[in-house]
Amino acid sequence: MNGSTVSGATSNTFTSTKLAYKNTVQCGVSPFDGDENGKEVTSNIVTISNTAPVMSKVVLTPDPALTSNTLTCTGSGTDADGDKLTYKYQWFIGGKTVSGATASTLSSKLTSKGDSINCAVTPNDGKTDGKSMASNVVTIGNTAPTVASAKLTPDPAFETSTLTCAAGTTSDVDGDKVSVRYGWTVNGTVKKNCRA
Repeated sequence: MNGSTVSGATSNTFTSTKLAYKNTVQCGVSPFDGDENGKEVTSNIVTISNTAPVMSKVVLTPDPALTSNTLTCTGSGTDADGDKLTYKYQWFIGGKTVSGATASTLSSKLTSKGDSINCAVTPNDGKTDGKSMASNVVTIGNTAPTVASAKLTPDPAFETSTLTCAAGTTSDVDGDKVSVRYGWTVNGTVKKNCRA
């Protein structure tokens, strides 16, 4: 191996944990008639090729996810040659490739409620790409709407006053239409619930 005789290697097969990328291996064959060896003949030289890395796991988080969440694609792989790995990322929404999305994260600006999203990771050992592996599929869920404030008038109020509860500005990151529900309590006891 690499021009040196491997001690103890005398069978017609050879495996070794010491074999590495670009090692050169050659075998020699000597005929033996029971009394003496004939002249050894050497084989062609084989150069050990790079072994492509292999993905072990790909996980997309968070799951479940909301429109406001940045999604993160995390992958891990192994390499038989012991090379340090880097990873390439690809994102899909509804099975279609997201153009330009090649980082390990996907911005919430690119997602909407109801989107089915997954990612794929391809390992690279500095020489060769391995086979890509797809993640779990995450469906973007509903984000609850918000209301900025609530104001009760008149203040002060009297026994004969009609009280009015005014809702502040409502918003919904999913773009859904928002209605408002009102709840009333007197001395801590719920009195009435209705929808505006």
